[in-house]
Amino acid sequence: MIQVQPAHADWLYKAGHAGEWIDPISHAHINLVTGLTMLVAGSLFALVGSAGGVEPSRRLVNRCFYALLGGSLAFYAVTLYLGFHEGGLVVHRGLTPEQAEEATPLHPFLIMGAGIAMFAAFWLLLAVIVRSVWRSSGPLKPFVLAGCAALALGTLQGPVQAFPAVNELLDRGGQAGDVIVNLHAQLSAGAELPLRRARFVVAAVGAGVGAYYIVGVAFSALEADRVAAGASYASAVSGLEPWEALVTVPAALVVLAGFWSYSRLAVSMTARQRDEGRLAIAALPGRYTGTIPRRVRRRSPAALAGYELPLGLMGFPGVGWLFAGFPFTASILLMAGPAVAWAIIPVAFTPYGEGPLRAEGWKVLLAWLPLSALLSSAALYRAHARRRRLLDGPPPGGHRQRVRKPRTRAEIRARYKARIGVATGVIALLLVSLPFVPAVAGVGGGTVRYSYQSFTKEITGQFLQTPKGHVALFAWSDPQESYPHDALKVAAQDVHGFVIRASAVDSPAAYQLYDLDRGGSVPLVVRARGPTQMTLAPRQALRPGRYELVAAKEGMFGGRNYDYLQVVKPGAPVTPLGVASSRTAPAVADSLLPLGATLVALLFAGSGAAPPGKRRSGRRVSRASPSPPPARRRPSGRAGRKACSRRTTPPAVCSRWRCSAPARPGSS
Repeated sequence: MIQVQPAHADWLYKAGHAGEWIDPISHAHINLVTGLTMLVAGSLFALVGSAGGVEPSRRLVNRCFYALLGGSLAFYAVTLYLGFHEGGLVVHRGLTPEQAEEATPLHPFLIMGAGIAMFAAFWLLLAVIVRSVWRSSGPLKPFVLAGCAALALGTLQGPVQAFPAVNELLDRGGQAGDVIVNLHAQLSAGAELPLRRARFVVAAVGAGVGAYYIVGVAFSALEADRVAAGASYASAVSGLEPWEALVTVPAALVVLAGFWSYSRLAVSMTARQRDEGRLAIAALPGRYTGTIPRRVRRRSPAALAGYELPLGLMGFPGVGWLFAGFPFTASILLMAGPAVAWAIIPVAFTPYGEGPLRAEGWKVLLAWLPLSALLSSAALYRAHARRRRLLDGPPPGGHRQRVRKPRTRAEIRARYKARIGVATGVIALLLVSLPFVPAVAGVGGGTVRYSYQSFTKEITGQFLQTPKGHVALFAWSDPQESYPHDALKVAAQDVHGFVIRASAVDSPAAYQLYDLDRGGSVPLVVRARGPTQMTLAPRQALRPGRYELVAAKEGMFGGRNYDYLQVVKPGAPVTPLGVASSRTAPAVADSLLPLGATLVALLFAGSGAAPPGKRRSGRRVSRASPSPPPARRRPSGRAGRKACSRRTTPPAVCSRWRCSAPARPGSS
């Protein structure tokens, strides 16, 4: 993380090969040796006993730990020192990496000493691991032995290539020598692969990596010899083609086959664990739900989806899930839904940023809110219906049969449906009435009326500063094609400035005054400025004419406000100004009740004018079948019981007397 910062990355780039002691050498070894190898060795020692091996003693394990820790940290410190020291000589003194290495007499001794220490610690660890699994008869043995062999060869190459003579040969080989160094890292990393069971995996990976390593070292040595003789690296590589590719590509394919076999094996061996994980995830919401009451289980999925839909349309999904007894899902939706609808999406389309939805604007919400509400309601419908089937069992006969409820239950259900119907009707009536409210209340039917405004904390907008007070300017959301006839008309001596009030005022450049008669903008100067209020004034007195004040609109949707005013000539009539009133005009709320009553009356009138055949009656009587005879009154007392016991009528007729006695044998 530190070395990818721009300044540090630039320094490493300028240091060239000297900077490679820091990245990748020191960085890779501290991760792979001190970090990953410690983790793999500790896990192996903890599991070797259960896998059929011999668990080493605590004393021997501690020796391996401290030896590997000391050797890896020593190598890390040496490579960091060489990188900073020789890189500094290259960057600040202009030396080449080879000259910087020659200017550091301790370079070969430091790198050889640290490399041998880490090499000895590695081989001690490998010997302990081999000793622990040597007598094991389980599938662990071949994998561990193959990995230890690869690590032994890879760690042996590290100290060998650190010898001065070998290092000089690698440097003279140029990029071909770098290939040999990289093969050492690839071979060492091959031993850190996870354990594999199949013999084919061991054979394929071991043979493929071994062939790739041997062929890579051999061809790189030949290329390095040609580069040392004066040839370029490109010509040295092309001179050995296609023989190198004919050998390395099959070796790589063998390794790929081994890894593919292991991946299939790992998927098949972990099927039970993956099934348990899926079941645990599916059962997680049930831990927070608790016992579902019967009244909640009996609720209709459509009714619960109806609870979810209205608030979902307003950007607050999850309420229906809460009523349905899904608190875990409801908590997630109640937290994530408003955050997405009213924070993440507005940030993406706000005009004050560079979000990905800036070109689409606020219309994105018109698509997101209905879509999210429908998806949440549909998911709730499906989840509750599925839970009803799981809790109550599938209906007999493949379809749900209606069970005759007691009278009290039926009344409760009817009242419940009535409440739902009344609530739905009120909401529908309100939604239908709202579009007609402006016409009934007279909103937008009159001209603009201007008055002096006294400021409170909640009042925002654009205001004209006059000697008698502040006048609220009427703001249009779009520029008008023709000049508004009801724009404010004032005298030139009454224009002292413009006051801008907002929850957070923008920069002065966001507010401009334009002269519509003569063209161009009028310079404005800042008289006073605060976090929520700013006063701007024309640099010179305004001449008679028509003007337009363009101001930044507050709110998450952004945009502009367009205020128009006209400076009249001396003696010309001006707009009369009133005094600000606390009354609301027009009374929008007062118009809702008569408007709703009118719509209900029209609905009943339309239902009454329907054709007679389509009207509903309280009870339908079929002309084809006669009306049933009235029920006979059951006699009381002993006579009633006697008559019932001697009856010859079938049980269906007798059931009107609510008698449970069976009919006589042979009776029809």
